[in-house]
Amino acid sequence: MKKWSKLLISAAGLELIWLGLLRPRLVNWGSSTAERDMRLPGDYIIGDKLQWTRAVTIFRPVEEVWPWIAQWGRGGGYYVWDYLMNGNRPSANYILDLPEPAAGESGSKMGRIVQVEPGRSIVWLAEGLYPCFGSSLDACTEMIVEPVGLGATRLTQRIRLDWHGWTGILKAHFIEPADALLNRKILKRIKQLAETWEARQAEGTINNNILGGHQAQDIAYVSANTGETQE
Repeated sequence: MKKWSKLLISAAGLELIWLGLLRPRLVNWGSSTAERDMRLPGDYIIGDKLQWTRAVTIFRPVEEVWPWIAQWGRGGGYYVWDYLMNGNRPSANYILDLPEPAAGESGSKMGRIVQVEPGRSIVWLAEGLYPCFGSSLDACTEMIVEPVGLGATRLTQRIRLDWHGWTGILKAHFIEPADALLNRKILKRIKQLAETWEARQAEGTINNNILGGHQAQDIAYVSANTGETQE
């Protein structure tokens, strides 16, 4: 009984630390109040039982940032935690020659693409996640780039979670800390890749000599012109 009491007290303490100190800083990392409140194109796709908005300023123009967003989860890997996210394959640190993202594309851990505004935003939808204990989660992830200042870009990421079944709320809050850490790292990595791309090209420090590709999943690309699937 004492053992279980200690475990419960420890769990409660960790939850208080998360809720009181870490959560306010991480779940909406980098975003302003205005960014958290603004409506984005993908907001209508699922409900907003839980919503996180993160943002980072990248000191490169939008047209140089967008390719890193367009290939994320579509052949370039996920840029972080490759051993877990990408079948231990290294994510690309250079820009791949891929078709432009199009609605209907599937095969990624992110689910399927449901909306694209070329050069500006991409919306992913994953449904039926973690189907156990009588519930599952739906997740909508949006990446949007906007020009700010002279030659800089504001990258905003919004994730919405909805759930089916009463245990869904427990799952959502359970994954929240890991999601916050993961996506903060993703945004910082995209910033680093975009801001150093020109210098790395000049130095030749890119990993495009790696064979076998950078993505563990097989992506079903969709032609933006014909709507046909391309393997």
